[in-house]
Amino acid sequence: YETLPSLPQRPIVGNLLQFRRDRLGFLKAMSAISGDIGTFQLGSYPVIFINSAALSHKVLVEHAADVEKSLMLRKYMRPLLGDGLLSSDNATNRRQRRMMAPLFRQRHVATYGSTITTAAERVQASWQTHQTIDVAHAMMQLSLGIISQTLFSTDISADTSTISAALTTVLKYSSKIADSLINLPYHWPTPTHRRVAKAIAQLDSYIQAMVAARRQDTSGQYDDLLALLLHTQDEDDGAGMTDTQ
Repeated sequence: YETLPSLPQRPIVGNLLQFRRDRLGFLKAMSAISGDIGTFQLGSYPVIFINSAALSHKVLVEHAADVEKSLMLRKYMRPLLGDGLLSSDNATNRRQRRMMAPLFRQRHVATYGSTITTAAERVQASWQTHQTIDVAHAMMQLSLGIISQTLFSTDISADTSTISAALTTVLKYSSKIADSLINLPYHWPTPTHRRVAKAIAQLDSYIQAMVAARRQDTSGQYDDLLALLLHTQDEDDGAGMTDTQ
């Protein structure tokens, strides 16, 4: 670790100020000096910088059993993400990946690709020459539209503003965690934590209502990702996913 290429660091904060000030510029600078692998320091937290598809494959696939999720995901992001695919570890993560793998076979992905292309072309066609576009807002709207179609086979356009605001609150909090040297425990009832908890509750309520409605539907008319998730079973024990999962 100590022999890996790294950028100059400041006492105590390491590279945190550079990372916070210009994250993309910082990562480009790291890439320039590190090659395939390097290291930097966010406060007391060391980060191994992987900049190679081959090394990423070794870490995430070949040596997946030897690697745990980062402290940030395990400690600070789990309140936001629950014990899901991105934040879970070890046996739980392996089970979730095993159950979800069949959902991303070529025939399913091809269907999603068509939906994504159609939605993107529709949005692009609505833009006018010389028009100023709020790209962050436009991409949020586009992403929500695509997700609603591929995952839920539903139109959420009437609720997009509410969902978008809740997601923005959560994403800004996630970014703030990554930029901070010290983070207060999520269960502390600070104004920020209360605001984030409210946003998460809005998102959970919206999604849980969709899941509950689909559980009660017996028509068999749906062939979206949610339908596949509700019917997938673990090949080892035959158990399915809970509504929360």
